Amino acid sequence: MTGTGSGAGAGTGPDAGPDAGADPGADPASPHGDPDTPGRPGAGPRTQAERDATTVEMGFAVVTGGLLAALAYFALALPVALAHPAEPGPWLLAAKLTAVTVFAARVAYVLLRWRHRARQPSQPGRTSPDS
Repeated sequence: MTGTGSGAGAGTGPDAGPDAGADPGADPASPHGDPDTPGRPGAGPRTQAERDATTVEMGFAVVTGGLLAALAYFALALPVALAHPAEPGPWLLAAKLTAVTVFAARVAYVLLRWRHRARQPSQPGRTSPDS
């Protein structure tokens, strides 16, 4: 048996930990990689670039959702606030509900579009390896 340590086996010794010897560029099938995702059968672990792209897309969804929600809120609340500043009434509640709905719809739309786009073939016009 070669290597350093007490000879009790690989991965033992003072330096051994859960990530001992893990190389970020190592074989993707290593036990230190991400587990397979249920929505990606047979796709293997995600790369750092895929995780980064997903994070950016989620941020984009939240930011654009917030901006559109604010726009929807002010579009409904501002005219009422200017016309009747003392008594906004149920219009503010309607504006809040509309803003929440717009936010949720935008986030769902962007993330579902992202998920669908990720499943598209890498070559336009090709739908299967046989074509």
